Amino acid sequence: LFLQEVEGEGSLRMKLLFSWHLPYRIHAGRDVGNAYATRFSSAQDAAEYHLRHEPRILRTISSWNKIFAESSLDHPLIDFLMNSVSNFIKTGFLTADGRWRQFESFSCNDVEPVHLHLYRSIPLALLFPQLVRNILDTGYAVTQESCEGYIPETLGEGCGGSP
Repeated sequence: LFLQEVEGEGSLRMKLLFSWHLPYRIHAGRDVGNAYATRFSSAQDAAEYHLRHEPRILRTISSWNKIFAESSLDHPLIDFLMNSVSNFIKTGFLTADGRWRQFESFSCNDVEPVHLHLYRSIPLALLFPQLVRNILDTGYAVTQESCEGYIPETLGEGCGGSP
């Protein structure tokens, strides 16, 4: 417990760090896990890692932003590329065995639907080509073999439950 008195008209500056550890991820009825659970044993372990590496993490984020800020690309393209990354972070995940997947949206548990993948594939191919290869090799190729040659609409349950 942290207690500190602040004099009247005074102020106190604090850094808060929220951390969690969720090693389980259930999808399509089975536990596919979370990749970060293979790196961190607890929420405290993850928080301590962040605190030890915070300067480097912040430098990396700043470097990422600087690449775009100093780019000669057209502003709409810069905006598109920079903001596309937030979508990967919010809807994407790495399974415990290293497969990259993205949900259709925040409210749908559909994974890698073909009709949406095109729009995401542009920034993925430009910024993270290894993730595109991961999806093709561990998702569509495997699923296509088990579906008599056609590519299914999704790699999982579909919105609202099992297909």
